[in-house]
Amino acid sequence: MLHTHGRNGQYHPHLHLLATSGGYDAQGTRWEHLEYLPYALRRRKWQWHLLTMLRQTLQTDAVKRLVDVCFRKYPHGLVTNVQKGAVPSQSQS
Repeated sequence: MLHTHGRNGQYHPHLHLLATSGGYDAQGTRWEHLEYLPYALRRRKWQWHLLTMLRQTLQTDAVKRLVDVCFRKYPHGLVTNVQKGAVPSQSQS
């Protein structure tokens, strides 16, 4: 979900995402539980996917320069705020 403001109503664009703690194997027959996904990796992958998508979608010199600047300015990736949540008790497997 894309939010363009924070709780106080000020302009603060950000995304809310939900992720599972695992997924099905390559054959789609068995659930693989993921105990831990490194925070640093998540930051860099999020940055790479977002900026690469921007560069490919908006193919202008200005966007290409901006993306290059962002990769140099933020070598450790973009900010992610990860909060672990509990699965609702009424849910099935």
